[in-house]
Amino acid sequence: MRRLAALVLFGSLAGCTSASNKSIVGLDDVSFLFPLSADPGRLLAPKDGTAYGPLLSSADLSMVPQLVQGEDARSNDDVLGEARVVAARLDICSTDAAGCEPEVRLVFQPVLTIGGTTSTRDAAIHAIYRLGRADLLSLSARVLALRDHHDATEGLSVHPTMLAEGVDGPYATALKALLLEYVGTTNLSRMAFFEQLGDSTGGVTPDGPPAVGGEAQQWRMEALDVHAGQYTPEAIGSTTTEFFTRTLSSSADEDTRTGELIPEPVAMVSVSSLYDAQAASADGARLDDGAAKVLRLENPRLEKVDDNSCVSCHSAFAMGAWSRSHAAMPETGDAFTSRYSLVLPSDDTVTTHSLRAFGYFGGKPAISQRAVNHTALVAETLDKALR
Repeated sequence: MRRLAALVLFGSLAGCTSASNKSIVGLDDVSFLFPLSADPGRLLAPKDGTAYGPLLSSADLSMVPQLVQGEDARSNDDVLGEARVVAARLDICSTDAAGCEPEVRLVFQPVLTIGGTTSTRDAAIHAIYRLGRADLLSLSARVLALRDHHDATEGLSVHPTMLAEGVDGPYATALKALLLEYVGTTNLSRMAFFEQLGDSTGGVTPDGPPAVGGEAQQWRMEALDVHAGQYTPEAIGSTTTEFFTRTLSSSADEDTRTGELIPEPVAMVSVSSLYDAQAASADGARLDDGAAKVLRLENPRLEKVDDNSCVSCHSAFAMGAWSRSHAAMPETGDAFTSRYSLVLPSDDTVTTHSLRAFGYFGGKPAISQRAVNHTALVAETLDKALR
């Protein structure tokens, strides 16, 4: 039935666009950042589900490590009780490996209300669900059919239709139902974890953890492959767990930052030359080297996410924003290009204490250049497939 419905929709879409070279698939038809709701219960929770079971089963949740530690520590049950889907992405394939299948990626973050303002904790579960190609195309076509008008030229931000209608509006309600129809614990293939460890953030604020000088912030990243009820730690280079520590020696002054990734990735692209801000500022060659590696990590045609360090990819956005504020990015063929708008949502703040790739930092949307570029690549592929 899904395949028949998809064929009908494909024919309808192709009939409308065959005479035009304009894109029919926009960035926000591929990646969906939900607006935060004053009532977090209006967003999808791990227990929600239909044919494929809950998005995350009790067995899945039992494998989630302690997501929040340090000054804002609380029981993992409490944190998981706050977990909501804040973002979803359709993906054609995350590696070059034979047999790689399309995926739906959901980002769960703890969502809470502070003083009447909705915010998030600096932690996340990245749940990845495997789909067959026919199902991905069916889902994509049905997502396109939800829109009564379409502007495929818009950049990536909080989804404009959901922002206008709210998370209980017609579009968001239909999108949530579609996600539950196609994914659940039955086709869950991987869980990745972004953990907030001992830090000096002083807790959660509506605008995100403040940058406090003189002390360190630390995050841990790890992942599990899920297959037939078995959970296997996923290798990241030579390890299964990465730690990243960021320190400012002067409050809120990014130019005093130092950072350390443990272990340093081997035979992977790393932006560690930018972790020491003073050293990079004083050495033009070092700054250029780091900036060039940022561009490479931001290019999904050159670097697959599964072939690189989690911390390197997440820190590339933060370090890239800092390096762009200090020097022009180098002229290199590694920069990603696309017919889609690759402009990030406007934000004049240059900070490296947000490692979020696609989700929220406190109450602010956090979208990395890599996420925008990867979305554009997937949109290009789906645009061809749906014609």
